[in-house]
Amino acid sequence: MQKIGMRNIKTAISVFICIIILRAFHSTFPFYACIAAVITMQSTVHNSFTTGKNRMIGTIIGAIWGLTFALISPNNVFLSSIGIIFVIYSLNLLNRKNSVIIACVVFLAIMTNLKEGTPLVYSLSRVIETFLGILVSVLVNYYIFHPKFLDDLHKDGKILIDSIFIISKEAFNFNGNVNLSTLKIQISKLEKSLDSYLSEIQSENAESQHVLKINSVIDTSKTAYNHLVILDSLTFTNSPCNCYFNECNRFNINELFNENVLSTTYINNDINIVFNFHVQNLLKTLTILREMYSEKY
Repeated sequence: MQKIGMRNIKTAISVFICIIILRAFHSTFPFYACIAAVITMQSTVHNSFTTGKNRMIGTIIGAIWGLTFALISPNNVFLSSIGIIFVIYSLNLLNRKNSVIIACVVFLAIMTNLKEGTPLVYSLSRVIETFLGILVSVLVNYYIFHPKFLDDLHKDGKILIDSIFIISKEAFNFNGNVNLSTLKIQISKLEKSLDSYLSEIQSENAESQHVLKINSVIDTSKTAYNHLVILDSLTFTNSPCNCYFNECNRFNINELFNENVLSTTYINNDINIVFNFHVQNLLKTLTILREMYSEKY
């Protein structure tokens, strides 16, 4: 059974806090604050801040145009439609396309849902509620169960190295066309996780040894992946396989994996020269990865 993620829990906490705060101020409609909190809660504090900023800009623009048109004629069908054009055009001019949807929602909320109070009070209320939801969500994401990026990075790095060794072993045993797509996804995932971590740290020197370690794992894994792609192409396109290990590579494979590969007669041709070149370099890369794996993070 899949466990409940921390982002899920933090989103619920943010919604709870928003409702409690607004009820304390006798607000009976915390909808916009809760929606802002839900949308703003992201996997990183940096992403939460960026999403919250886009939402705040959209809310302000939508509220300004909503107030303007509501002062002319609230609930007017024609003005509600025309106003959408102004909202979208304004945000395009500001190069804030990510804020368009929420701006349109706020504008329409003011134009079509204005029942009590003046347009000014209603517009300000929507802006304040949205700001509250954003603030609560960012603070919750930062202070409660702050994402442990380093632990996740090292865990994913070890999983990636394990996958490379498993796939390499399959390739050396000629177990058909090895599945390299999963390996490519894992490398991409580790790169994205590192980017997320770098967006979170406040100092360029913050735990730089960890950054260098993960970068090294990524770069070395890409090298291993490239050799595996070529080896897979050579063995797959030459089926039945006419690629044979030379004595040096056979010995190193046995040493690295602690098992014997098939003893076959080496044939000195172009395919085998290329094949053994990449085998040799893959083995060197695997040795480097093994050293990284054995090092204490």
